[in-house]
Amino acid sequence: MKETTERYVKAMAEALESKKGQDIEVLKVSELTSLTEYFVICTATSTTQVKALADEVEFRLKKDFEVAPHHI
Repeated sequence: MKETTERYVKAMAEALESKKGQDIEVLKVSELTSLTEYFVICTATSTTQVKALADEVEFRLKKDFEVAPHHI
């Protein structure tokens, strides 16, 4: 399971980078909460870019792993 989660996180970060997301951060929070293992956060320059970033992450997860994100 851990390897799968790490692959998802890596794919998300790569998707954000491909759409010019800035200041991409991956935070491991599994020791702090039981809700999730990681937060993937980045900065965008406009609301249009935020939508493009979210869409790309969702597309990559569905295409590569056949999973949908729980929250965007």
